[in-house]
Amino acid sequence: MHYARIVVHTLHPAMADEAITQVRADQLPLLQRQPGFVAYEIVDAGDNRVISISTWESREHAEASAPITGAWVRENVRAKIAASTQYGGDIAISSR
Repeated sequence: MHYARIVVHTLHPAMADEAITQVRADQLPLLQRQPGFVAYEIVDAGDNRVISISTWESREHAEASAPITGAWVRENVRAKIAASTQYGGDIAISSR
């Protein structure tokens, strides 16, 4: 089964659209080049919150990508983020 990494970001007011645009243009291609990458989604949860969900072939692939994607976040969108909470785990059910 695949592994999912989920991050709930609370953004500074009115930053969601800008952050999503920047992630789509720059971070998504970076993720797609990482070994074990399967899929990536962002959910606009409203109230200045976005949820990013990345799916990987394994936990090891997700963990190996974390320093690369973390550096991108710090360099590009960190100033837009007020708080983040991270989760990860094996996917128990999937329709893919």
